[in-house]
Amino acid sequence: MSQRNQVEVPLVSIIVPVYNSASYMQACLNSVFKQTIQNYELILVNDGSLDNSKKICEAACKADSRVQLLSYSDNKGPSFARNKGLDAAVGKYLFFLDSDDMIHPQLLENMVKQAEKFNADMVISSFAKSSYVSEKEWNSFCRNCLKWDWQFYDKEEVWEHWFQSKLWQFEAGKLYVTEALNSLRFNENVRSSEGRIFNYMFLLEKPRSIVYSDTKGYFYREREGKIRNEVFLERNQEYLSILRAIRDHELRLGREENAVILEEKYAFRLREWLEADSKTTGGKNKRQIKAKMNKEKQTELFQSISFNQKMLFYLGKDFLPLYSILKVLGKRIFHR
Repeated sequence: MSQRNQVEVPLVSIIVPVYNSASYMQACLNSVFKQTIQNYELILVNDGSLDNSKKICEAACKADSRVQLLSYSDNKGPSFARNKGLDAAVGKYLFFLDSDDMIHPQLLENMVKQAEKFNADMVISSFAKSSYVSEKEWNSFCRNCLKWDWQFYDKEEVWEHWFQSKLWQFEAGKLYVTEALNSLRFNENVRSSEGRIFNYMFLLEKPRSIVYSDTKGYFYREREGKIRNEVFLERNQEYLSILRAIRDHELRLGREENAVILEEKYAFRLREWLEADSKTTGGKNKRQIKAKMNKEKQTELFQSISFNQKMLFYLGKDFLPLYSILKVLGKRIFHR
């Protein structure tokens, strides 16, 4: 009998897609091994890594029977990897973790407690982020995240809060009831907004209950590759298309307030696209982007967004250098 068969049925299945993460993998794995809840399975899905990621995963499998590795020679993207993890998972709950991120030692235990206390379909933790994580910073993060403040949202309450937070767009840092997912899987043709679609489809299937905490239990490592302007330009049109589709669907469902929130996000993304294009290509696509912005400002939904958002939109469209300067100043003032 294999080691895996001897282990009790796991309470949580942790799915980690892995691609060229050798520099960060061990820190990610250690954050899982230090969890105060021990009844879990850790499913590592090597998605054609070209570095030493696979070797690190293999070593983890040998060291701990709760770890299993699914390895593929070709890189097919994180949606493919997560789907393979979903197919293999047997836990009562599912948790997605990126291979360059980390989680607070008490996160999973607290999430499971809340899921069972409220019989919730999903439990969400907020996240901290940093481009460089020192041992001192990590230890401080763990010490300062012990006071959890959980909020319960049921049925229509979920929709009243969902789009107001940045957390709606990610699958990482969320605990799902496995049975509630049914046959839902990630769209493997989508490269940049798969979490948004996945979560939206999950919530649409039937009335859901969610527990949310603004306490930061998930540590997101903001790597250069995640925020590069070239990547932004490559994937931006796909994101805009998906955002527009969700916005329009919310409007059809009669949730106009949500549609307005999404319209503000859409307008924000258009001006960010113009700025990124200016920095990366020297404004090669400026005419195309401005045409989209001019078309958008004529829509009825755009007229419903806040005055401040409209002013930022016009500023970004017509006075881009000034917009970029003010944005930097705003981040320094408000530390975000």
